[in-house]
Amino acid sequence: MKFFYKSGLFLKLRKIGRYLGVNKFLRSVIDMNGYQSDFDNMMINSLRKGDVFWDIGSNQGELVEKAKSFLGKDIYCIAFEPHPILSRNLKKLNFKNYQVVDVALSNKVGDADFTFGSDLLQTTGRIIFDTNNLNTAKVNVIDLEHALNVLNLKNPNVIKIDVEGHEYEVLSSILSNINKLNKLRAIYVEIHMTILDKRKLSSEMNKLINKFKSETKFKQNWIDLSHFILER
Repeated sequence: MKFFYKSGLFLKLRKIGRYLGVNKFLRSVIDMNGYQSDFDNMMINSLRKGDVFWDIGSNQGELVEKAKSFLGKDIYCIAFEPHPILSRNLKKLNFKNYQVVDVALSNKVGDADFTFGSDLLQTTGRIIFDTNNLNTAKVNVIDLEHALNVLNLKNPNVIKIDVEGHEYEVLSSILSNINKLNKLRAIYVEIHMTILDKRKLSSEMNKLINKFKSETKFKQNWIDLSHFILER
């Protein structure tokens, strides 16, 4: 199956599925077969002793907990979470070599509108650009240069991105600063194409991924409809 996700046929079917509006249903079927769990396990198993792991869009901290269960104090975890309640909860986790950054990573420094999720676990909270009739709050956003040079965060070996449609901004900030990320070997991405389509960023996202592949040594591997890895 993993070879199918790397094929040109998969990319064409994925585009058709978005046009027909069936990808959301297909993702739910695929996840019943454990692909989300497979993606998470693949990421955790890629971690090594001495790594710095950036969890961008940490939410409840599930992956931080898995990483710590796997490597304990031998891995340094940094959780990025702009949601005010979730970030406070993350700070209560009692781990060594762990810190919480209560901002959203983006491609600028400033603030943005954040809408809270409709689900109890707040997994769908996200930065938005159309605030009509939505329950929103202002949150701080930073780019990668600010994270490294102003906040002095440790340089990551592995990055996970799950930011509910803000993937373009995060990845563009990473690419703009890729020369500073000499230790980075893998970026694990959950992509939300429906949101990117609504933002009219699907084409720009494809161009950005192609720039990663042409201008760096990173290669893209699709894991399923919603997850891919950039690795070198």
